[in-house]
Amino acid sequence: MTPAEYSAKAIWHLELAERETDLERKSENLTLALSYMRLAQLAEKNAKTDLVYETPLPPKPGTAHPVQQQQQQQQQQQAEREPPKK
Repeated sequence: MTPAEYSAKAIWHLELAERETDLERKSENLTLALSYMRLAQLAEKNAKTDLVYETPLPPKPGTAHPVQQQQQQQQQQQAEREPPKK
């Protein structure tokens, strides 16, 4: 949804709350209106954010994948900490 659509929903719930006589429903509509206003603000903020995702390059031939390297290092560190088995 766009910021304008969220704002329109917020206004709609505010108008419902103004006409409502039941306090519980009035409170629910006010809560919804506030939530939609927050969503409008976040949508506005996110619209200004530029996200670019770049696919990582494949590892060079002969090199281990970074996750594999980390696992190998952890295994080596664990083996160094453990006493030799008899």
